[in-house]
Amino acid sequence: MSNIGASYYKRKLKLQNLSIYDHATISGTCYTWTEDQMKTGPNEIGTAVYDWLLEQAKYGATEVSLYSDSCGGQNRNKYLVAMFIYVILTTSIKKITHSVS
Repeated sequence: MSNIGASYYKRKLKLQNLSIYDHATISGTCYTWTEDQMKTGPNEIGTAVYDWLLEQAKYGATEVSLYSDSCGGQNRNKYLVAMFIYVILTTSIKKITHSVS
């Protein structure tokens, strides 16, 4: 038997990673954070994707195609769609295609 609190603080820290590969420029971007900094829900994933989209808009992108897995809790939900609409309304990007596997 052990104290739950003590066991929790002695386990390994999880490192989360969201990688985006840009086929146009043949470059990758990795967003990393630990479980004590952020979770892996739609807000966190959306924030990383939003940051990446802003970088693409800064370089004059007008159309973006994204491919992701079908995890509804992270990248296939109303929060991500709302963020896509916001990006289309406020940046040079006017078309976002999001395909899920």
